[in-house]
Amino acid sequence: MLGSGVVEATTACLSYGIPATITTTRSRYLEIVPLIPPYPAAIPDHYNCEVMIYRGYWMVSWFKNEFGLREMQQAREQGLEPEQLFDALVTQYRPAPWA
Repeated sequence: MLGSGVVEATTACLSYGIPATITTTRSRYLEIVPLIPPYPAAIPDHYNCEVMIYRGYWMVSWFKNEFGLREMQQAREQGLEPEQLFDALVTQYRPAPWA
């Protein structure tokens, strides 16, 4: 999380794979899901709290279908996958600076 700039509870890291994960860094121990402990963070005396959403990449497909009409049309015209256009759009933005 440190490499993603997630060093406090007000910032989260989203990761999309088969499951999607949402992770924050906290200065206090917190089991978001009871009996599933957080990971130790790279910052001393901090914890990485993670929530997993199964079928995570499905969310990308849902977002594309609900909000990506323009990108789907552009991708079709350019012979690309819509996700390639989303990747290009995401690289235009920098993550918020960390505290």
